[in-house]
Amino acid sequence: MSPLTAPPMSRSSPKVRILTFDGGGVRGLSSLLILREFVERLQHLKASSTPNTPSSPLRPCDIFDFIVGTGTGGISALFLGRLHMTVDQAIEEYLRMARTVFQSPSFGTRRLLRWGSQTAFDGKALEKCLRSTVVQYLGDPDARLFEASVPPCRVAVLAATSAHADAPPHVFRNDVATPSFRITDVALATSATAGLFPAISLSQPPIEFIDPGLAGYNNPTEVALSQAHKIWPHRDTIVLSIGTGTQRIVDAAVRNRWGKLADLSQRLTESCKAPHDRLIHSQDLLSYFRFSVDHGLDEVGMKEWKEAAGRRLTGITSAYLRKAELARHLNLCVQVVHGDGDPHGEWELNSDLHLIDQIIRATSGFQWPVN
Repeated sequence: MSPLTAPPMSRSSPKVRILTFDGGGVRGLSSLLILREFVERLQHLKASSTPNTPSSPLRPCDIFDFIVGTGTGGISALFLGRLHMTVDQAIEEYLRMARTVFQSPSFGTRRLLRWGSQTAFDGKALEKCLRSTVVQYLGDPDARLFEASVPPCRVAVLAATSAHADAPPHVFRNDVATPSFRITDVALATSATAGLFPAISLSQPPIEFIDPGLAGYNNPTEVALSQAHKIWPHRDTIVLSIGTGTQRIVDAAVRNRWGKLADLSQRLTESCKAPHDRLIHSQDLLSYFRFSVDHGLDEVGMKEWKEAAGRRLTGITSAYLRKAELARHLNLCVQVVHGDGDPHGEWELNSDLHLIDQIIRATSGFQWPVN
């Protein structure tokens, strides 16, 4: 059975809701902004369905059964699924991390990067920042990824081993007891991008872990589906996949000047698009949704952080979310997640993508919030 094909299941089985985050350095903030818009619309829909029931802010760990990420997307998955943050809390921590860690490399560091002998950022600074966040939310800087009781939201974070970078990624999960790793170490392992952050050695004997993006897993959705089918073998899935925007094609002059970092950027871009192209053709129309800023974020490098860059990233993502076609598709996704895969009654669908306009029109009676 293909890892992208779920086992047969009963129509009465509740569907597994999966949230995935691509890697993308500082551009991971864009993913969280998209998720915030989704959660706000879902909250509005739930409040309208039960107007007399007091509502508290929805947390992604209360909406999704499984949150999976790669790179800085893996850090977002840990924030939301293991530390149980709201989206606003995750954005606040992400901004703090960006200001602390993603500072522009010095000239000396850039020069060393060209020879491949250094990383652009200080891994110790990232570790310190992550530890303080874990303390704030769990009270223990050495808190483990594993949760002794069955977690209401399962979390998976991907990493590759430097010795076998092209092999399938290692999957760290919060429902697997052994080996037991600290949350901070798992975050460092998934974000150890070549040229940006140093690799980290875990386990005994030591295994060196790196960001799995270069091995083709910067978009973790296919791995998430494969894992979900193992955890819930008789349940169907609904996937919300969030990317970090597209990256411009790297020209020869840039490649000659920046070498490894230019190649890295290009390969990460390709490793996000290929899984999406496969999933579009393998998943049912109402079981897979993908949102990623279509243009503009290529102006914000994955290693760049300045306040101006942050404002530009936020503005570009906001403009993307205001597009009418995008808003309709996001509304449909909200209704599907809210209705367990059925936006409005029973539908007999085939794979013709033109049917999506009919579905959107049929579910357009609900009054959505206007930004």
